Amino acid sequence: MMLPQEVEVWYILPAIRSALCHELSGRLSQKQIAALLGITEPAVSQYIKGKRGSKIKFNKEITGELKIIAEKMLTGIIHPIAALNYLSKKVLMTNVLCQVHMKLDKETPEGCRVCFENEI
Repeated sequence: MMLPQEVEVWYILPAIRSALCHELSGRLSQKQIAALLGITEPAVSQYIKGKRGSKIKFNKEITGELKIIAEKMLTGIIHPIAALNYLSKKVLMTNVLCQVHMKLDKETPEGCRVCFENEI
């Protein structure tokens, strides 16, 4: 059994970082991106080359949010931790997490909505 949090850490967060690296790569050096996101320069290189975090493609809404957040990070309006947290929550409220979870863990029941339930 794979927990949704594992999917988030191993797939969603790297995909968000990858998208941010792509968005920032035209305006900042890899060294600057690494410093901004709190990751290594080799990680930035792998994100940009598609060797890491490239398994998930986001919908237009999330892609638009990524562009806005990248701009806010560049101008210092939003702290990178807040940006990653915000984007992670946005993705979690879509069906992307569910799709990846069901693909990776065959024990996940069809139509599972556990992540959206507030009570147990």
